[in-house]
Amino acid sequence: MYINMYKKLKNIIFDFDGVILDSLDVKTKAFVSIYESYGSDIADKVRSYHINNGGVSRYEKFKFWHKNYLNIELNEDELSRLANKFSNLVIDKVLLSKEVKGSINFIKNYHKNFNFFIVSGTPHNEINKIADKLNISKYFNEILGSPKNKIECCNVLKEKYLLEPESTIFLGDAMSDFKAARYNEFHFALRLSDYNLEIFKDFEGIKFDNFKSLKSTLCFPKFKVLVTSTSFQDTPGNHHKLLKKQDWVIDFLRGPLDENEIFDVIDQYDAVICGDDKYSFKVIEKGFNSKLKVISKYGVGLDKIDLKAANSFNIPVTNCPGINQNSVAEHVFALLLSFEKNIHTQFNSVQKYSWKREIGNEVFNKTIGIVGFGAIGRRVAEISNAFGLRVLVFDPYIKIDDNFNKLNYLFVDDLDDVLLESDYITLHTPLNSETNNMINDTIINSLNKRPIIINTARSGLVDTKSIIHGINSKKISGYLCDVLDEEPISENELLVGVDKVLITPHVGSRTYENVEKQAEKAIINLVELLDFKI
Repeated sequence: MYINMYKKLKNIIFDFDGVILDSLDVKTKAFVSIYESYGSDIADKVRSYHINNGGVSRYEKFKFWHKNYLNIELNEDELSRLANKFSNLVIDKVLLSKEVKGSINFIKNYHKNFNFFIVSGTPHNEINKIADKLNISKYFNEILGSPKNKIECCNVLKEKYLLEPESTIFLGDAMSDFKAARYNEFHFALRLSDYNLEIFKDFEGIKFDNFKSLKSTLCFPKFKVLVTSTSFQDTPGNHHKLLKKQDWVIDFLRGPLDENEIFDVIDQYDAVICGDDKYSFKVIEKGFNSKLKVISKYGVGLDKIDLKAANSFNIPVTNCPGINQNSVAEHVFALLLSFEKNIHTQFNSVQKYSWKREIGNEVFNKTIGIVGFGAIGRRVAEISNAFGLRVLVFDPYIKIDDNFNKLNYLFVDDLDDVLLESDYITLHTPLNSETNNMINDTIINSLNKRPIIINTARSGLVDTKSIIHGINSKKISGYLCDVLDEEPISENELLVGVDKVLITPHVGSRTYENVEKQAEKAIINLVELLDFKI
């Protein structure tokens, strides 16, 4: 019956209470509280009438209740005072009400596809104020409330915007919504709730209980999602099952994709689960001008995504903070121990049947300087304690409180203190304008302990030529990294073949356990922005 509905629709009219927010209980309780002083019998009549006449303006209800239950004719001043009292009781609680599942995301994700309107029994100024506070006004062509009733409001919209009945649907939950739609010959979709099951027991039209079911009933096309993370694709685990459960059309490309590669395809997708693809302004602009709704980063670092552009085009960007810490922190020590014990060189030697033994170094009782004290930095500090390392921490963005002071670490205010006193320097900061090339010629020339520098965060934190200069001039003892300026590795990579450099191919977070956790989080982030929380 509704197989071609999506293709026909151009205009969607929303009721508010019970359709966008589940705020009906708030208003029911407020009406009842106003009449409780007249006795429980009156209060019960008010509750029953309100439930059976949802969507009728409060002014009409107050006049009816006072006249029919209390034998009182309200004048305009009395009516206004009652309405203001009611407004003061409900407005804050309405704003705190839960959304009808998927309503806000539906509005955000489809406002470019349709003309959106709100028609509510709430007073005009109040419903516009509520929409402003919810930050959804910008998605609607117009928002109308009482004193006009819903039939009149719909008629105003019909004439003003030349709404054609066959391409317009009213999403409502009350008899007033149904009557407004029928009077104006619009389609009607009933949002089911405990309030209206009895009222609409014989209704046989379009029904929905959340916006995912509405889209399914109206045959909305499935979201098309692109996955580019190779870790996600190559690693078995429950994340593949979770992805298949989603009602999406899934495509896969092997990233990281450069700007031109992602630009060529971005207009085909509603959302992406990306690795380190290059999302520049022009990529995001093209996505916005087509149908891109969400960028879900598999991982933590967002430096390859133009966040200012995403924000300006209202494209949400999510990531997976706090998941990598175990895997990456362990990788820091895998690199460090391999280097200090010469594991990598001794392995290659033995493969040639050599038994030449090199002398290594203990890490016990050395000093490790941790630059950046987020989730990974903190886990590195915990492991450092277990190895008997003295721990220095520099992070100007954390506030040192009593809990931090109880830890067996020394927090310093100056980066130079970490750089000059550490045997090992490990970097765990995001890449931004402040941290770009933070390890450079000036820094390296100032070093006096010949530290080993470890970088599992972002290659841009160090200047590659400065690292090579530091090794050749014996200002640093080694550079251990899991990240490069160009990935996958280029034949022109300067660090390849340099003595005292140990490189792994960006695998710090690539463990079975972590890939599964991180991929599931990336999927969940996407679901929560496309539909609703799972």
